[in-house]
Amino acid sequence: MNVSKLYGKHLFNAGFNINTNNIDQAILAGSITFSPFQTADLQNPGRTGSDLASFLLGVPVGGTRRLQVGGENGGWVSGFHVGDRWKVSDRLTINYGIRVDRTLPPQWGVVSDKSAFVGSLNLNKGEFWLRKMPPFCSQAGKAPCIPGNALPEDVIIAPNNRIHQNRDFNIGPRLGFAFRLSNRTVIRSAGGIFYDNWAIWTQAAQSYGSGWPQVTLLQTVNQNPDVPTVRAFNPLSSIGAGALPAPTPFTSPQTYKDPFLKVPYTPEWNFGIQHQLDANTGLSVDYVGSHGTRLDLNTFANTARTPGPGPQIDRRPIRYLTPTNYERSDGYSVYHALETSLKRQPAKGVGFLISYTWGKSIDLSCSGWAGVEGCANQDPYNTRADRSVSSYDVTHVFNTSLIWELPFGRGRSFSTGNRAADYVIGNWQLNTIMVLRSGVPYTLGVSGDIANTGNSNSAGFYARLNLVGNAKLPNPSPAQWFNTQAFAAPAAFTYGNMGRNAMRSDWSKNVDLSLFRVFPIGERARIEFRAEAFNTTNTPVWGAPVVNFANPNFGRVLNVANTHRQLQGALKLTF
Repeated sequence: MNVSKLYGKHLFNAGFNINTNNIDQAILAGSITFSPFQTADLQNPGRTGSDLASFLLGVPVGGTRRLQVGGENGGWVSGFHVGDRWKVSDRLTINYGIRVDRTLPPQWGVVSDKSAFVGSLNLNKGEFWLRKMPPFCSQAGKAPCIPGNALPEDVIIAPNNRIHQNRDFNIGPRLGFAFRLSNRTVIRSAGGIFYDNWAIWTQAAQSYGSGWPQVTLLQTVNQNPDVPTVRAFNPLSSIGAGALPAPTPFTSPQTYKDPFLKVPYTPEWNFGIQHQLDANTGLSVDYVGSHGTRLDLNTFANTARTPGPGPQIDRRPIRYLTPTNYERSDGYSVYHALETSLKRQPAKGVGFLISYTWGKSIDLSCSGWAGVEGCANQDPYNTRADRSVSSYDVTHVFNTSLIWELPFGRGRSFSTGNRAADYVIGNWQLNTIMVLRSGVPYTLGVSGDIANTGNSNSAGFYARLNLVGNAKLPNPSPAQWFNTQAFAAPAAFTYGNMGRNAMRSDWSKNVDLSLFRVFPIGERARIEFRAEAFNTTNTPVWGAPVVNFANPNFGRVLNVANTHRQLQGALKLTF
């Protein structure tokens, strides 16, 4: 609901909203994954092994199965806002206001029935929280239930029967102004704080909806390639059919979330100048910035604190907890950019837009919501060492588009004077779009737990390589995108010295062309002809090379990041 009131030089506005963020869902999935490490020589893991060989031998990295039916309840997003647009003078306008939200994250299941027999890890205290006390397995006979006749040690009922505890008020102020410096020049600036009250919370409850004391998510990993315990024909055989939960929740890795996750927010700001060059052309120069705060950071937690030989359990902070994925509100990002554009509205048959952006995006360990990059933390206890450019960072972006009504035909600059000839050569329009863009970053690494810390990563590796030479080639090609001899796998029980996202893929270039022609038919009908070419020059943009040092194709580009030239034509009758 929103209301507004005009009072003198002020336009006041206010409103509120109440929304639920609950969801019902059914999730069914299964997988078996293979890697070179399972068939590699442990003394030379970087250059040996084959994922195909691992597949043929039936020795996977591990397997998973998930069957989850349920829903999220008890959550909502409510908020209100007030603001004012104050026209201080004919030259200056100020906008200011504030928005206050309160987000209650949904909880999996309904407390009044057995769907709330779920739990999640609180790594802050080494505890496992149950939303509701399930029956004992000796009574129920099947999951969800508690093995034995008492709760395992360090397993407790969650406070207020809520796994996620956050109930903060989120305050987002806004301020902006527009100042007309002259009849042709305007200065604008604005800033504010914006909260993500939705995405992360609808996903959060799913992470514990299938965990202990449920058995809807089963997963296992081959920890020792010398004596594999997981085989492809039945990868879950070592952990049973899943009729009953494990004796303790601390030995089943999955993705947990900190019960004290905070709502992510982003302060954003900008400052820009617009200048009118003539009646149809304008130039703008803008600076924009943002700083993502309390972002979701997914690391593999409770690994050994330091690399080294011997049992990992002796170097773990919590001995009874198997290393597992754990998400906290510890991430952040920074973005700065200079944006320029020159725009001409179509006039005298010509219109165009030319823009250039120089920008830089930096984040910590992960890029994107909940770490879609894979959160390749080499050392989970030193995530700041993985501070680098984002996986989607693009330094330079140049775009230009052109609309040109060709000056041929009757009433145009070039006319034959012949009505029939002018009809054929007239009313043609040429359009083009060109995009030039820097390549995107990628990380080099090697599969296997070389540091012997128990770390893992969904991207296939966590260990970085050692840089031992000059990685640049004078003429890189898809057969060898960089100097592969410049890298080496780290020695056993060490970390690699390369940083995250230290390399970049091919820069992107694309030109699209189109030719339009309108054929008038009488006064009310017309036929429009269109001929279009996408990637007109048929220029390939090479994708990222193979980044896993253990892969025989390391350093080779095996795919393109764009599509080949496409041509199409169309006729449209309008009447």
